[in-house]
Amino acid sequence: MPVRYEKTRLFFHSVEDDGTISRVFAGPGAILATVSQPERGVLSSVDGGATWAFSSAPALDAVLFGGRGIFAVAGARVLRSEDGGRTWAGAGPGDDPVEALAVGPDGALYAGGRGKIYVSADAGRTFRSFAPQIPAKSWRARSIVAVPGALVLSVRAEAAQPQRPSDRFAALLGYASSEAVAALALVDSRDASPRSVQWGGAGDGVYVSRDGGASFVKSGLMLDAWVAARGGALYAVAADPVLRAAGLIRSHPDLAAAAERHLAGDRVDAGALRAACAFPGPDALMGGPIASAPVFRSADLGATWARQVDPPLPLVLALREEIERVSWEAPAVAQPRQRDGGHPAQAPPPRRGGGRRGGQGGTAAGGGRPAPRTASAETMLSFVDPARLLAHYNSGLQLTGVSGGFAYAPTREYWDALVAALAAESEAEGEISLGPGLPDFPQGDAFEVLRSRDGADWARVEVKTPRAPKAIVAYPESVAGTGGQGFFVLAGRNRSGEAWRGGWRIAAP
Repeated sequence: MPVRYEKTRLFFHSVEDDGTISRVFAGPGAILATVSQPERGVLSSVDGGATWAFSSAPALDAVLFGGRGIFAVAGARVLRSEDGGRTWAGAGPGDDPVEALAVGPDGALYAGGRGKIYVSADAGRTFRSFAPQIPAKSWRARSIVAVPGALVLSVRAEAAQPQRPSDRFAALLGYASSEAVAALALVDSRDASPRSVQWGGAGDGVYVSRDGGASFVKSGLMLDAWVAARGGALYAVAADPVLRAAGLIRSHPDLAAAAERHLAGDRVDAGALRAACAFPGPDALMGGPIASAPVFRSADLGATWARQVDPPLPLVLALREEIERVSWEAPAVAQPRQRDGGHPAQAPPPRRGGGRRGGQGGTAAGGGRPAPRTASAETMLSFVDPARLLAHYNSGLQLTGVSGGFAYAPTREYWDALVAALAAESEAEGEISLGPGLPDFPQGDAFEVLRSRDGADWARVEVKTPRAPKAIVAYPESVAGTGGQGFFVLAGRNRSGEAWRGGWRIAAP
């Protein structure tokens, strides 16, 4: 077995090079823990974590617990297990990575990739391929949802001439483009009446098929979104980074103002940055990456969509859990420095604060105006989202997670320590720093575990959180809750670059 199993609160623990646990998943009748080294595979338990079995398998990108077994996405392959994860078999429906997966009410399996939909009637052993006619030359599947009588496909179109995310972001902060004006108007709208909604590029949107995926027609929501089915209705959460950033700007106006000054090359005000990142409390944090994104609901199978104004916490958390189950985002990692000649340099070990310019570029030759920023959309979102921004000072680990009635969130003391590290490094650099960095936090609990039975009322679980060795702050990277138990993957690094990982199990019926 590639990791050490301990019948203690640490259900798996990496000791030297004996193994590394990566993620945990839980569903009806099974718990899965993926392992990345020394042999890649899956540890599975069908008795609530009392015993575990190992099987070789590639890294799992997403997992679905269906009526006929467990299905998983691994790159361009769809894997299946009919024995609770003890053994796996798979098929590659196409050449490109699978980006969406769904199980229908009749047991049919649907997968989506670049420009194609794949359908399997035999639990993923074989697939039929369809190429739906979508009004975009090139598109990718964002979400697939199978409901009685229909298949719902959410599409993100690929622009023929894509615009740099940093340019779109700067225009949004400055209200300087038609896209920015439309995004902020949509976010600001309080119209909750059922209607058609359109925003974004041609082809972006939600499509509905009533013939098993052979053909699709437009729904009333034509924008890039994650889609989920819940309580007999469809829900859509805006996924385009500009729309998500627009929601964050309205939720965090002070941080947005600091970001606008940052992009203009003005010096950061460390005091204002601290104030913009004041601790909001666990309830405000638990919505995670979708907390400020526009949410829509359809009660007529996509014909019309109603904006969910100020959606309640149970709905936000249910949607977050569903979305993250099928579209996990890897932890943030700061970009390495560039040596002369453009070759990436080795990433520096984490410290309090971070690399110059946070990986976003530097000062132009000759000491003039700052060079234009170039960054991914997710990096740009960090500038208007305190939780994303502080994750760069938390070994790149997302600050909250939720699964099966369990959640975790930073303690106020740890949040304040992260803010202090961010402010100190940003003041030293003269602009908002994206790290990598670590806070000064010699003792105390970095996070708290929360428990809820209804998704609305959350209470702190009184447990002693694990301590990691070598001055490492242990923090959750993955969580899976089932049957009154919470399973966590903990991780962390110290300022010398040494890493630690471990598994933690708690019971809170």
